[in-house]
Amino acid sequence: MVPTSPKRFTLSLCLPQIGKDVITVAIQRDGNAWLGNQRCSSPEQLQAGIKEAVANGSERKVYLRTDMRSRYGVLREVLPR
Repeated sequence: MVPTSPKRFTLSLCLPQIGKDVITVAIQRDGNAWLGNQRCSSPEQLQAGIKEAVANGSERKVYLRTDMRSRYGVLREVLPR
C-alpha cells in the first residue's frame, strides 16, 4: 500500500460586504438580543438603540440574525413596532 495525501478542496464564496454603518440585531436561542456588539436587556432599549443609530447616519435597514432554535415569540417582542 502506498501512502497518499488526502485530497483538499477549496471553495470561494462571494458574500456581500457589510459596511460599518449598518444596524445588525442578533437574537440568541435563550432570547438575549444584541444590537451590534452591545447586549440589550429590553425591547425598548433595542428600539432606542436602533433609532439612535439611524439618527447618527446609519442606513434604515436592520439586518436580523437569529438562532434557528429561538422562539418566534421572542422575535416578535424584539422587533420594533
